[in-house]
Amino acid sequence: AMIAHSDNTATDIALLRDSVAELDEQRSQADVLNSLVARAANFAPRLVLFVVKGPSALAWAARGLDDSKGVGQIRGLSISLETDTALRTALNSQHTFYGSADDQTENELIFSRLGSLQPQRVMAVPLKVRGRCAAVIYADSADRGEGSTNVEAIELLVQTAGLVVELVSLRARMSEAAVTPARPASAPAASVSS
Repeated sequence: AMIAHSDNTATDIALLRDSVAELDEQRSQADVLNSLVARAANFAPRLVLFVVKGPSALAWAARGLDDSKGVGQIRGLSISLETDTALRTALNSQHTFYGSADDQTENELIFSRLGSLQPQRVMAVPLKVRGRCAAVIYADSADRGEGSTNVEAIELLVQTAGLVVELVSLRARMSEAAVTPARPASAPAASVSS
């Protein structure tokens, strides 16, 4: 069940604090992304995480879809980044897109797979890892008004997730380095640089 949206700022801030703490506890990239989707879903009626693979965005996880459009169906969804959608706008600008559903001409490619309705408000946020867009969080207002999406809260969670993904790989490298005994007076290993 979706959590009802509140205008209670204190509640939202508490939710955000707990969400950031949970993101930071994750120990793999997949766990971070799963946690991001679950937590960001508190701030939008519908939400899909797309992983960027070359010229396409592949749907990886979703929340808030009606039962007829299960996550299984969504996982096969591939949106070409050549087409004019909110995903492409966010990736090209490397910034959040938040606007009307018809700001791009081909957003219907996404809507048609999420259920038939056209939402009032559409949002796409690039998830950056080491300066590169690795994924895009897509969210929309579904059949609710534009007040149903908390843009800033989702942006904060996406930004945090990107940082935690970087930390996850850093922590892994550090624990590997700790296991390997240091050879004195040898040059630093080249593999440490990313």
